[in-house]
Amino acid sequence: MNPCFLLILALLIGKDLISQDALIHFTKLYDEMLHDYVKQGKKDGIQLQLIHYGAWEKDSKHPKALAILSKANLKNLSVIEKIAHWSNIYNFLTIDLIIKNKEKQSIKNLGNSLKSPWQSYHWEINNQSYSLDQIEHNILRKLGEPRIHIAIVCAAISCPDIRVEPYTPKMLEFQLKEQTAIFLKNTQKGMNWDDKLQTITISKIFEWFQDDFKKTGLIPFLKKASGQKINTIKKKKYFDYNWNLNGYW
Repeated sequence: MNPCFLLILALLIGKDLISQDALIHFTKLYDEMLHDYVKQGKKDGIQLQLIHYGAWEKDSKHPKALAILSKANLKNLSVIEKIAHWSNIYNFLTIDLIIKNKEKQSIKNLGNSLKSPWQSYHWEINNQSYSLDQIEHNILRKLGEPRIHIAIVCAAISCPDIRVEPYTPKMLEFQLKEQTAIFLKNTQKGMNWDDKLQTITISKIFEWFQDDFKKTGLIPFLKKASGQKINTIKKKKYFDYNWNLNGYW
C-alpha cells in the first residue's frame, strides 16, 4: 500500500480520535459545572433549578470547555448520540451567551428588531458555525424526539429546568422520561390539571411546538408522561411565559 496514503489515513484517524476525546472532555467539564452551580430554589414565586451565573463565569473550566468544544467531532453520531450531545451543547452555549453578555434580567434583552438572541450569536464547532436557533431547529427538531423541548433550556424561568447532569446516550431514555415528568409535575409552569373544572393549563412550549407532538397527540403524551388521571378536558389554557433569567449573579 502507498506509504503516503497510509500517512494521510493515520493523520485523519488521529484527528478523528482527538475530536472524539474533545467531546468526552467537554462533557466531563460541563458535568462538573452543573453540579457546582445549579441548585434548587425559587424565583418570582416559581420553583426551579437556579443557575449561579456569576460563579459559573468565574470558573476557569468554562472557557476551557468552550475551547475544547470547538474541536469536538459531532459527525457520524447515531440519533440517540445526537440528541444527548447537542442538547448538552445547546444548554452550555445558552449559559455562555448569558455570561459573555453579563445579562442579568432576561435573554430576550440580547435580541434586536431583526434577529432574536437565538439567531444573533454564533459559535465555532469543528470549523463550522452554529447559532442556538440552528441547533434547535436544524439539528434537534429533525431527529423526531419531541422531548428535546424539555431537555433544552432557554435561560428563562418558565423554561423546563436544566438537568443537573449532562445527557448521555446510555441514559438518554431514562433522563428524558424523568425530566419530562419533573416538568409536568411543576404546577406553576409545566402542567396543572383541575379535575373539578376539567381544565388543563400547560406550558406555552406545547403551543409553540405542538406539531412536534402530532405522532402521539399532545394530550395522550401529557397523560402518559405525567402519570396523572386526566379525564375529559373541557378547557385548555397556557401559563403566561416568564422570560426572566433562570438564575442569579
